[in-house]
Amino acid sequence: PIIYSLKIKAHKTIDINEKRQTKEFPSYDIFPISKWQIALIGIGAALALTAVDAAAARLAFSMAMERKSLIAYEPSKEHMGTQNIELADGQKSMWESPWIRNFTDDVYITSEDGLKLHARTAKNGDSHKWIINCHGYRGNCIETGNPGKHFFEKGYNTLTPDARGHGRSEGKYVTMGWSDRRDIVLWSRWILEQDEAAEIVLYGCSMGGATVMMASGEKDLPDNVKCIVEDCGY
Repeated sequence: PIIYSLKIKAHKTIDINEKRQTKEFPSYDIFPISKWQIALIGIGAALALTAVDAAAARLAFSMAMERKSLIAYEPSKEHMGTQNIELADGQKSMWESPWIRNFTDDVYITSEDGLKLHARTAKNGDSHKWIINCHGYRGNCIETGNPGKHFFEKGYNTLTPDARGHGRSEGKYVTMGWSDRRDIVLWSRWILEQDEAAEIVLYGCSMGGATVMMASGEKDLPDNVKCIVEDCGY
């Protein structure tokens, strides 16, 4: 928009006895302000809008991607007990189920960029079948117990990682599966260190689904990965 300063100039014409007479009034001319003043105002407005946009974007990024905004690693028993979960007699929460109690082996690896990554694993006898079970956004390895339990009952060894920036894994930011894809390659290698004859299934839900899809394209993904299951990834 063009901004004007005002200098008023006007007149009024009056007809009396068929004779035109003119009565002069204070008048005001309209002149634009200088171009450099308009430029300064425009630049100031643009800078102000940019600052507001940047602040809003930084806040949105912080809420969505920074670790400090994630839920606690393990909800309290009292909290979980209020949810619609079928519990056995004497149980206060799903954490006390027999399978969860047996799913207690903590393992750690170091990522390619130096982060300490955590997972929980359950060994199933002499089976060579393995599943890497990847949780979704804001989840953790504990909350992905149901798929792990299902595969465990089918004879699989299970490995359920905490994605970077989640649970007990290090990482300041959530990477929505992109950096995690490389972590899955490393977890697959970890399994081969435990079991050279392993046949591995990658399973992921939501963000975990995106993670295993992206991991599928990695050239160094071990040939021992025989199957990839993507559940409602984006």
